[in-house]
Amino acid sequence: MEQATEIRLETQSWEDIRESGCSDPFWPDGVNLNLIHNHICYEKDEIRRLCKASGESPPPEFYFPTPPIVDENFFAAPNSKRAKKVKSNPGWKCANPEPPAKKKFDDSQMSLF
Repeated sequence: MEQATEIRLETQSWEDIRESGCSDPFWPDGVNLNLIHNHICYEKDEIRRLCKASGESPPPEFYFPTPPIVDENFFAAPNSKRAKKVKSNPGWKCANPEPPAKKKFDDSQMSLF
């Protein structure tokens, strides 16, 4: 199932960005993490729809914990050159003046969304 592969890849991408950041020159890492979260939710909805239509059981990836939504202003490396550049873009305004904490993603609890 194509969606199962996407969930596996997107989950790994989410974890990589949370740890190391990304290279997006315009948006904080948190925006990209939340976009990936949405992709995973979409893929799980598609699996649910396909399994309901076919009567098949969902693949194991369907039961992978869904990464949480994070503060959109999160930067994996808040003092990096890229973070400073993003923050200096005209019109960029941090909605949260406190630096978001780098919380550990607890994947021990199963989640459907």
